Amino acid sequence: MIEITPDRRLLLPPKGRPHWHAAQTSTFDLLYLSWGYRWYGNEPIEPSLHEGWHYFVVLEGSPTLLIQGRKLKTHPGFVCIAHPDCPVGHIDLPKSRCRILTWIWQTLPSHSALQPEAAGFLKLTLEKDLLRRVATLSSDSHRAVAVASERSMLELRAARIQLDLTLLEARDHKSSANADFRFNLAVQYIRNHIDELEPVKRLCEYLQISEASLKRLFHERSGKSPRAFALSWRMQWAHEKLSAGQNSVKEIAYALGYRHPNDFSRAFKQHWKYEASRLLNRTRFRSLKWPGHLFPPRFRNRLIETVTRRMFVFWEVQCAKDPIKERHSSRKVLVVGLRMIRVMPVVKLGCAYDPLQRA
Repeated sequence: MIEITPDRRLLLPPKGRPHWHAAQTSTFDLLYLSWGYRWYGNEPIEPSLHEGWHYFVVLEGSPTLLIQGRKLKTHPGFVCIAHPDCPVGHIDLPKSRCRILTWIWQTLPSHSALQPEAAGFLKLTLEKDLLRRVATLSSDSHRAVAVASERSMLELRAARIQLDLTLLEARDHKSSANADFRFNLAVQYIRNHIDELEPVKRLCEYLQISEASLKRLFHERSGKSPRAFALSWRMQWAHEKLSAGQNSVKEIAYALGYRHPNDFSRAFKQHWKYEASRLLNRTRFRSLKWPGHLFPPRFRNRLIETVTRRMFVFWEVQCAKDPIKERHSSRKVLVVGLRMIRVMPVVKLGCAYDPLQRA
C-alpha cells in the first residue's frame, strides 16, 4: 500500500529543475508551474495534497503517477486533473527521463466536464497537435507570471481558459470516438446474433453500459431505438433470404429465433406491408421460364397475362376457402390454374407478372 502524506503541502523539485511557485502575497490564480525534464526514478515525489487543482501533462517518457493509493502508468499525451483533496505523487524507473508540464490553480476548472469528483481525478489523452498547443500554453503561462501586472494577470487568465478549452476538445473527441466504437460493436453483435429477439439486455452486458446509455447511443447514431434497429436489420436479412428463394418461410423464422412461424410472418408483414410467403412465391415463380416455341409470338404476351391473372385469382379464392392450400408450392398452384383455363400442362412456365403489384 502506498503511504499517503496526510498534510497539505507543495513538494518542490530538486534544485536546478525548472519551476515557478507563487509567493504568499501573490495575486495570481496560478500557485505552481513546472516544465522540462524530470528523473522521478532517482528523485521521486511522494504523494501529497495540494492547495489547488493539479494539472499534470506528460510530453515525453512514461512516468508512474501515484494517485488515490494506486500506481497509474502514463504515456506521452497523458493528462491528469486532480482534485485538491486527491493526493498526487510521481515515481519512475531508475535513470529514466521524462518531460512534463504541471499547473496548480487556486480555482476549479472552467468547465464542469473537466471537474473531477471530490477527492478524485480525471484523465485524458491528447493528440500530437493538442499536445503542442498545451506546451505553447505552458510557455505563455511562464511569461505571464514573470512580471506581476494587470496585463500579466489577464494573459494568465486567457492561458487558463485556452488550456481548459484544449482539454475539453480532447475530451469531446474521445467521447465521440468511444461512442462510434461502441455503436460499431453493437451493430456487429446484432449481425452475429440474429436469433436474439430481445437484444437490449444482452447489448448492455456486452458493452458494459446502462440501458439508458444504450438507447441514447442508438438514437444519436441511427435515430432508432436499439430494439427497432435490431428488428429492421433482421427483417432486411429475412427479405434477402426470401428474395434468394433458397429457404422456406418456416426455416427463416426459426433462424431468426421465432418459436412460431406465424409470429415471424406477422412481424414481416408489419415491417414490409406484404406477406413473406407472397415474396417467396414471387421469387420462385420468376425463376421459371416460358418455352417460346410452344406459342406464337403475337399471342404470347396476352396469354401470359391471362394465365397469371386467372391463376392468382383462383389461388386466392381457394386459400380463402381452405387456408391449408396457402402452403402449396408455386408449381402446384400453377398447374391448377392452367387446368382451370384449359391450357395444356407445361412443366416450365414463367412470366413478368408480379403478384405483389397486381391490379
